[in-house]
Amino acid sequence: MKKLLIFAEILIIILILQCLILSKNYLIGIPILCAYLAYKLYKMRPSILAFKGNIAFEKKHFKKALNYYNAATKISYSDNFIKLRYAYIALNCGELDECKRILDLVPFNQLNDMLKNSYKMTDALYSWKSGNLKMAIDVYENIHNSHQHTLVYETLGYLLLISGDYKKALKYNEQAYDYDKDSSIITDNLAQSYFYLENYEKAKELYSELLLKNEKKPSFPEPYYYYGLLLNKEGNKTDCIKYLKEALKQREAFLSELTHEKINKTLASL
Repeated sequence: MKKLLIFAEILIIILILQCLILSKNYLIGIPILCAYLAYKLYKMRPSILAFKGNIAFEKKHFKKALNYYNAATKISYSDNFIKLRYAYIALNCGELDECKRILDLVPFNQLNDMLKNSYKMTDALYSWKSGNLKMAIDVYENIHNSHQHTLVYETLGYLLLISGDYKKALKYNEQAYDYDKDSSIITDNLAQSYFYLENYEKAKELYSELLLKNEKKPSFPEPYYYYGLLLNKEGNKTDCIKYLKEALKQREAFLSELTHEKINKTLASL
C-alpha cells in the first residue's frame, strides 16, 4: 500500500511537470505545482517536527525534544513510528506517565513486526522503571529469541546485571560481545559482569580498551566509575579519584542505576 501511494505521488508530479512543459500558460501550471508542494509540506509536518526532535535529543536538549515530539504526535495523521519514538524519548527523559500515555495511543495489533518489537521494548523498560524488572527481562529474552540486535544485547545485558544474576549476565554479555565488539555499552556490560564476579583482571582489560585505546570515549558514566574502582583496588587512589570525577561529568541517565549521588558517595568514602 505504501509503495502504491509513493508511485501515485510520483505519477502526479510527472503529470504536473508535463502540463508545465506542454502548456504555454505557465500561470496555470506553476500555481498547481506550488499548491501540490505546499500540500506535501503540510502532510510532512509530523516528520519535520520529529526530525527536529531527534536533533534536539542528540544534542541533549531534552525539553526541546519532548516539545517537538509532543507537537508531532498531536497531529491527527502522525504515524505510529513517530509515536513510539516519542514514547521512548519521554521514558529516557524520566517522563513515565507521558511514555505510558503515548503507548496507550498506539494500536499494537495493527503494527508491523519491527514496530511491535519497538513497542514491546519501550513497554518493557517502562515496566522496569515502574518496579517490575523481572517482566522487563522476560520481554527482552523473548525478543532476543527471535530478533538478535545490538540494542537488544545492550539492554538485556544491562537488565541482567542489575538483577544481580551475575553468572547469567556474564554468559549473555560474552555472547553479546561476540556479536558486536564495537558497542561501548556491550563492552561495559561485559566488564561489569567480570567486576562483580571479582575477575578484576579481565574487567580492567576491557575498560583499558574502552577508555585508553579508543579515540572516541564513552559518553556515559559507568566505564569511568568502574575503572576508577579497579584502580582503587590496586591502591591507585589518585587516578581512581580522577576517573570518578570524569564519571560525574557524564550525563546521569534515567535508564541507568548509576547516579551522580552514588558516585559522590563513593568519592566521599575514599
